This record gives sequence, C-alpha cells and structure tokens, in this order.
Amino acid sequence: MIRVATFDDLPALVELSRLYHREAHAWLPFDPDYVREQFRLRTIDTVDGMCWLIEDGGEMQGYLAAVVTNFFAAPVKVAVELAWFVKPGARGRGDLLIDDFEAWAKWKVCVGCSLSMNEFPDPKRTAALARLYARRGYKPYERGCLKMF
Repeated sequence: MIRVATFDDLPALVELSRLYHREAHAWLPFDPDYVREQFRLRTIDTVDGMCWLIEDGGEMQGYLAAVVTNFFAAPVKVAVELAWFVKPGARGRGDLLIDDFEAWAKWKVCVGCSLSMNEFPDPKRTAALARLYARRGYKPYERGCLKMF
C-alpha cells in the first residue's frame, strides 16, 4: 500500500535512508538526526512538501520525498524529488510512488516533476533507473558534478 508519511514514520524513514546511503556509497557521513529533521521540516510539517511510503504488513519498503519550488528562470512551480529509495525486494513498485508524486505535482499546479539519478557503483542499477525514467517520459536535462574539499 502507498500512503503519506507522518511524524510517527520518521524512525523508519531514517532507517530506509541509512540503507540507501550504504547502497549508494554516499560520499558524506550519515547523520540520522539531521535526516530525521529534514524529513520533518521539508515533507511533514509543511504544505509545500510530501513524502509517500510503500508499506507492506506494517513494514516500510520505500519512500519518495519531494517539495514544490519556484523554477529559477520562469514564474512557474515544479515538484522536485528530494530523496527516494525502494528496498531491493520491493523494486518494481517505485512506479506507484512516482504516480502519487506526479498526481500531487499536478494538484499543486506544477508544470512538471524532477527526479534525480545517482551514479550508483553498480552501472546496471543506474541503467535500470534511467530506463524507468525514460519509460515514464522523463528526459535528462542537467548533470551535476561534485568536488569534495
């Protein structure tokens, strides 16, 4: 089942984020208190954010967190994914999260949605994500690069 996250879901969101952080080989240390506060401030305690969960038998299988923001170069709103992750055993159900994300963006009168794509250590995972996005009509529009100090 897909549902909207609440304050009571914060511990599970932190743990799912820890799994994602480990799987993505993220370049910064994981800070569970900070992650919890970001979910609360940016998706639960605001009208301009939302977080959807995949839940099976009371266990969280994945999430998609997003915010609505003004586009930089034009007076329009876009919905931007902040983070999303689905456990390996529930992959293939991410479409359900994207369905709700897109419906919410339309309800918030956004002109579009933005989903990010990491360069995972496993190139097959990155390619699978690219195929999912393309199948849903998403097109690459920007590529970020990072320099650590």
